[in-house]
Amino acid sequence: MIKIKTSNFTINLSENTTAQFKYFYAENSHTQNTIIYLHGGGLIFGNYSDLPEIYIDKIVKSGSSILSCEYLLAPEYKLPEIYSFINKILNWYISTGYRLLQKSSPEFFLFGRSSGAYLALLSTKLIDIKYIKGIISFYGYYSLQDAAFMYPSQSVQKHPLISQSIVTSILDNNDPNNRYLIYLFARQKGQWLNMILDDISLIQEYSLNEKELKALPPLFLTHSLRDSDVPVRQSKKMHKLAPQSVFYEIDSDDHDFDRTNPEEGTKIYSAFIQWLNELI
Repeated sequence: MIKIKTSNFTINLSENTTAQFKYFYAENSHTQNTIIYLHGGGLIFGNYSDLPEIYIDKIVKSGSSILSCEYLLAPEYKLPEIYSFINKILNWYISTGYRLLQKSSPEFFLFGRSSGAYLALLSTKLIDIKYIKGIISFYGYYSLQDAAFMYPSQSVQKHPLISQSIVTSILDNNDPNNRYLIYLFARQKGQWLNMILDDISLIQEYSLNEKELKALPPLFLTHSLRDSDVPVRQSKKMHKLAPQSVFYEIDSDDHDFDRTNPEEGTKIYSAFIQWLNELI
């Protein structure tokens, strides 16, 4: 069994807002490198413990610590609130958090998978990029203006159809274990954008434009070539426009290939760690 030193803690972001964290200590206690991790889940499900231990182990053994964050989820909270919450977390780290974790600098790397990568990329709209040493995007996206997000997903419709009554029951019972079914329902019905935004006209505001892509910090990108959940074209566009990026294409149909194929995942995490060490 992998033994990784961790600690859980809660901080106050404002008078009425708290945030929960899980901190994974680097094996080298003298390291100053911090990776802030944002989990996936389509902004609807998931939690800060979703990163498989085999990958956490590789990262902390390489000398980097990981600060994994819980954040608000839709449909109870909409994207403007989620976005604001993430930026409060990052500003807390820059102003206070790095000292709490005994770091000498407020600089950090941002690592996200799927919707977590989206939030990491989106945060560059408000956070001073000088503090972000790099962004790691696993099958992420930078724009909501994509047909894949606007219409029913054919691949998701292969799952048993989820009814509105099931979604209502999960929300009424505050059931965290079955929130994935809410996501399936939203994608099956082509209602995902409506579930995360009250005003669909805001999708441009919550996407990065070409000018913003060209101003991004160093990027590590990886994506399955036949991903039917998040189209690979989004990662390809980021790789084309970002001033400093690497892109690893995965010959797979799976969205979260690092979960379904640990052998392939281990290779990509090794490449990610090498990229990280070259930037430090």
